[in-house]
Amino acid sequence: RQTDLYQAASLALKGHPYLTHDPHLKEPQTMLRHIFAEIGGADDSLIDSLAPLFTCLTLKKGDTLYSIKTRADALYLVQQGELVAYLPNDIEDHPRTIETAIPGTIVGELDFFGDTTRSTSLVCMEDAVVWRLGKSEFENFMEQDTRLAIRFMKLTLSFSAERSERYIKNMIHFD
Repeated sequence: RQTDLYQAASLALKGHPYLTHDPHLKEPQTMLRHIFAEIGGADDSLIDSLAPLFTCLTLKKGDTLYSIKTRADALYLVQQGELVAYLPNDIEDHPRTIETAIPGTIVGELDFFGDTTRSTSLVCMEDAVVWRLGKSEFENFMEQDTRLAIRFMKLTLSFSAERSERYIKNMIHFD
């Protein structure tokens, strides 16, 4: 059931506004605005300060963006494609799917902000475009403008909390 739900949501969201492109803005600004608009928004100074810190990565189907137990050296914004977070499964031969990241999703943020190793592996289910915010870029941003960096952390963690709440509600409803 859970896999069917992920597939249905993924297909339904292919036309989601995260995929629309404002020709006056450069990525990842459009995505950041859409993501943070859902949880109370972010002002232009935050978006304009953050956007240049991200690097665009193009990934192919089957690529691993990060692996479990590796250092969390970045967080990512998914612009295009579908990525799946996996945990190894000691009982069965195949890994256990934890969540699916679709366009407009922030991934890897909890391990990144927590300065821990990765708790899952993230693999591309189809070709993808993601925007990477590295640890050193974020730490430099923290030194330059602590207030904006903390605001970004709070907004990102609020986004994560809402995503977790939706995940838990779906687990309770479908299990």
